[in-house]
Amino acid sequence: MSAVEEEVFLTAIEVMNLLDISRQTLLRLRKEGKLDTYHKGGLAGAGHLRFSASNVETFLTQSNQMVKQPTIGDVQ
Repeated sequence: MSAVEEEVFLTAIEVMNLLDISRQTLLRLRKEGKLDTYHKGGLAGAGHLRFSASNVETFLTQSNQMVKQPTIGDVQ
């Protein structure tokens, strides 16, 4: 018998703290489809939104792979 992994969900406040972003940025990322959301108990109220921890981790990993932009004084 194999163990079933249980999905972990985070609140909006937990995600904002993990990603160090504002509520507006969190809602923008959600609207753009970059973060999956679920409704606790099937309710559609914003206070009941939950975010998939694995999806947040994937987003964070991809965001950390951005290429550094040159700044004034960088030698090309």
